[in-house]
Amino acid sequence: MKKSLLCFLACAGLMTVHAQGVYQIPNSDFENWVSEKEPGNGWNSFASAGGSFSFASSMSPAPEKVEGYNSSYAVKLKSIFAGIGSLGANANGNLTTGRVNMGSMTPTNAANYNHTDSTSTNHSLVFAGMPDAVSCMAKFKSGGSEHGRGQFILHDKYDYKDPETSNEAGYESHKIASASILIPETAEWTYFEAGFEYTGNTAPSGEQYILASFTTNPVAGGSVNDELIIDDVKFIYHSELASLNYDGKDYLIKDSNEYVIDAVYDASKLNCTSNGKGATIDATSYNEETAVLTITVQGNDVSVNPTNVHTYTIQFAKPQPIVTEFENDLLVVLNGQGLPNQAAKIQLIQELDSTISLALNNFILGNGPDAIPVGNIKLTNLEITDGKIKASQDIFITAGDDPAYKEEDWLGPMLSAMGAITVNLDATIQSEDQMEAIIEIPGFMGMNIRVNFAETQTYTDGEALNLTTGLTNIAYHRTFPAGWSTICLPFPTSVVAFGTEVKAQEFASVDDKGVNFTEVTELEANKPYLIYFSEAKETPTYFGTEISETVPVSVTYGDFTFCGSYAASTSMDGKYVLAEQDEVQKLILADAGTALNATRAYFTKTGDQPAEIRLNLEGVTTGIGEAEQIETTFTVYTLQGILVRKQATTLNGLPRGIYIINGKKMVVK
Repeated sequence: MKKSLLCFLACAGLMTVHAQGVYQIPNSDFENWVSEKEPGNGWNSFASAGGSFSFASSMSPAPEKVEGYNSSYAVKLKSIFAGIGSLGANANGNLTTGRVNMGSMTPTNAANYNHTDSTSTNHSLVFAGMPDAVSCMAKFKSGGSEHGRGQFILHDKYDYKDPETSNEAGYESHKIASASILIPETAEWTYFEAGFEYTGNTAPSGEQYILASFTTNPVAGGSVNDELIIDDVKFIYHSELASLNYDGKDYLIKDSNEYVIDAVYDASKLNCTSNGKGATIDATSYNEETAVLTITVQGNDVSVNPTNVHTYTIQFAKPQPIVTEFENDLLVVLNGQGLPNQAAKIQLIQELDSTISLALNNFILGNGPDAIPVGNIKLTNLEITDGKIKASQDIFITAGDDPAYKEEDWLGPMLSAMGAITVNLDATIQSEDQMEAIIEIPGFMGMNIRVNFAETQTYTDGEALNLTTGLTNIAYHRTFPAGWSTICLPFPTSVVAFGTEVKAQEFASVDDKGVNFTEVTELEANKPYLIYFSEAKETPTYFGTEISETVPVSVTYGDFTFCGSYAASTSMDGKYVLAEQDEVQKLILADAGTALNATRAYFTKTGDQPAEIRLNLEGVTTGIGEAEQIETTFTVYTLQGILVRKQATTLNGLPRGIYIINGKKMVVK
């Protein structure tokens, strides 16, 4: 009863795999036998042969059950002479997953073959796999044959025949793949393997078959007494990488499962193949946090053999933000006063989350031993509209990495520890490698800081003013004597930019008392002013500013017009210049021999032109120090006619007294 039940379950299982397709031939270890004449359960011989001469199957050599390779049983095939007396023929030992067709008494006749009999589930094997190779354990004793053979043919739903010469014309279109194991003489159990060659033909799902056959001799009717013993027939499904290529470079190393590629992962640059014909490759498991790609290769039979999997890992370089670096001059305006410019870099950063940041790293206030290291300023989540970036953010300044300073030297982190710091940004991206920017930090330690990131232009006294418009840094090289001078600049600036003790006055009106000026703290662009220094200023002045126009603007009240000049030299013939007489500021009519340098100003008057005109400087005591007397070039004589100075630009240093200056008497105190 138990044996009958086992047979029933085995048959039911065989019917199931025949219906669904298998990846291995059932009973490939030959442990189960349905009779003493053939193993069955997927393997057949002469006992179940068909054909017109199948009546003679009893005379044909039947498979024998023998001791297996590390198992109970194997199958033995033997060639014999089949017949009576001298009538008959040599018959090879034969075993097949199909059906033996006995169609002729002549062994080599095309009517003798093994074939897939698709009408019989016992003599056909629906096969799901796409094996890469087939192997077996075997022994072979030759009775005259060179070798035994195992033949394996994948085909579509077609009654395929072995030998193939027995097939009808056009049979090649039904062949999907084949492998052949040749087994030479060996007395010991020996491992044999052969690879499948694929034709490129395919079969619809559920309509692929395999025809497997073992014989003592590939040639029908070979020698007698050949003995072929077979065990453990297995199909092999590879599941390793056959190639691993990234960005055109091959990285595959035999027997290695771990790789390092020094590049940021880009799926479009990866190309890999498997050594398994039907294997699948999954290369989609990429961990963005660790930058590790896991490649899993599954053999074609993984559904029934879950262990047939190989896993590979590739450590890629962790993605880094995309940094575009812009170089320009950086000029810091501290409480209105510009510090000497310095070369600097600003970074525009595309972060890993695709947001945009801007960083000014290692920001330092000033130069030299008195410089104050502030730190790294970074604004995040910025929007770029037509190349422009505007933002106001409360940020925390971090320590820089300039080796000239220790970590505790950076001022920004210390102040950030007390709260966020407001930073305003107005930047323009001009090209791939050019940027201009204004960064403002209001109220930083009680200071207002403006950072001007732009090209530096230099003006040197004696030259014509020739500055380009736009955001710019200005290095203004002009020496101012103590006292009053004129000034005209093509950009707005506060008076404090020249120093905390500096004052300025603008032309306000004209009345019977003279030409009137009033004090101002801001200078408008291109407008002329009077400017006062308590002490001579010989160092350059620095501005972080923007220039819109470079044309002086004249100011007119009554008959008087105050005019700025940007020319290298302007003739003062018929014009009034600033001077001081008897501690009183006056306008003196210059003669034809005088000239005026750029960024200065002069007066013109219509109608009568008196030699001297009094100035009224509101809020400033007249004679408050020596004036830049004529602020032009002039000649100085004593009253005795002795030449004291020629082409002079200042009266500073002259002894007190009365002099003839440009033909007019003047008092120097």
